[in-house]
Amino acid sequence: KTTIGGIAYSFSGTAGFDELLDRDETAPGCTRHVQVKLNATVKKLNSKKKVVASDVATLTLTLGDGALTNAVALAEAAGTAELNINVLNSAKTAWVEDVDYTATLYRNNGATELGAEALASFEGYYTAALAPEGVAPADGVPAGNGYLTFTVAKTGVVKVAGSLADGTAVSFSTIGQLVGDTLEDPTACKLVIPAFAGSAAYAFGGDAKIALPAAGEYPVVLPEAKLVWVKNAAKTTSHDGTAFAISVAPTGGWYDKVVNLQNYYLSRKFAVSAAETGDDLPAEALTKNYSFSTLSSPNDLEVSFNGNALSVAAQKLVKNKTTGLTDFNTSVNPWNTTVKLNRATGLVSGTFNAWEWIVKNDLDGFYYDTAQKQITKLAHKGVLLYSRDDSTDSPLADNVLMAGYFLMPATTSTKAATIKATWKASLPFNIVTVNDDAYDWDEKDFDD
Repeated sequence: KTTIGGIAYSFSGTAGFDELLDRDETAPGCTRHVQVKLNATVKKLNSKKKVVASDVATLTLTLGDGALTNAVALAEAAGTAELNINVLNSAKTAWVEDVDYTATLYRNNGATELGAEALASFEGYYTAALAPEGVAPADGVPAGNGYLTFTVAKTGVVKVAGSLADGTAVSFSTIGQLVGDTLEDPTACKLVIPAFAGSAAYAFGGDAKIALPAAGEYPVVLPEAKLVWVKNAAKTTSHDGTAFAISVAPTGGWYDKVVNLQNYYLSRKFAVSAAETGDDLPAEALTKNYSFSTLSSPNDLEVSFNGNALSVAAQKLVKNKTTGLTDFNTSVNPWNTTVKLNRATGLVSGTFNAWEWIVKNDLDGFYYDTAQKQITKLAHKGVLLYSRDDSTDSPLADNVLMAGYFLMPATTSTKAATIKATWKASLPFNIVTVNDDAYDWDEKDFDD
């Protein structure tokens, strides 16, 4: 079976060897390429999901080196699956003929004795941020960090859950496959996790990868293995309602559910890093004549660990006696920011208020505030990154400990006469290390 655009297609047929290709007599174990063709009967559905006809799709499997033998290259055995099929359009009103899809096939190395032993090394719980690549708030598409969690069983079954940066919940199960130079050394392998979630409105997926670095270091999710997020019905997430395609780098690793976080991060200091300038926030969200500034969101607000909980200072607003407006120099946490950590899962959530101003300048050119308003209870969501791979470039800065996003109100609407989209602007909400020295992820010992 396959799922395309949120529509499930089931097919059946008889598989058989169509031909042997490129047999390499010199390769260990008589490695070979084999092509298998499957003529599959596919049920066609109408707009009411009733079968109106059936057709024959062609599924071609090409098995790579070592896939049929006990060759030394077993751990590298892979191939391709090419499917030619007629599919319904997203509205389920018409058929699109002869569409080709290609996927990667992996040998189930976990079913072998050596593979099962190597696979057990990856067992555990992982957290990862979905850091968008080459995306800025001004682009009008989600610029916040979504996140995923991976629960890897010793059998290779992986449960995936999380959220995309527009608030779309993601949850599915898949099978991780070992791929590498040899199954005898788990550090020579990567756990490839085929990921997919989607509907008629969006598709998200790719091959996430987990690697075991040198002995004693934490397993990490590799940011170099990019995932893709495509959204066609983007009217609620894109400023002009058009479709978008974003590449995201899954950045994170193994998560310790036991260690006391206050003791673990005792020498570190943390603060919020959200929309850094007023220009990052969407002008469409402003009240008429108001503007945003660098004080609109809780940047640089100190965050600390209290045992295994996160804490920020309670809000205390101080008024300027002359203007009657809130004085940000003497107020404490004027954004009324809250931050909550679910210790078991590593998920972070909370709310804050964004501020907007009416600003005028006097005859001498000095700017001053004449009015203030708040956009209240903006929700943020994210995940704690207990470990991550800092040997590979990621769009996510090295000092980010917790990565996430927040959404501006649903009432945000473009003003252009030709565009009627109502949308939620997605922006980063991170908690970062603020010590002068860079955080060394490698100083943490997996054996502790």
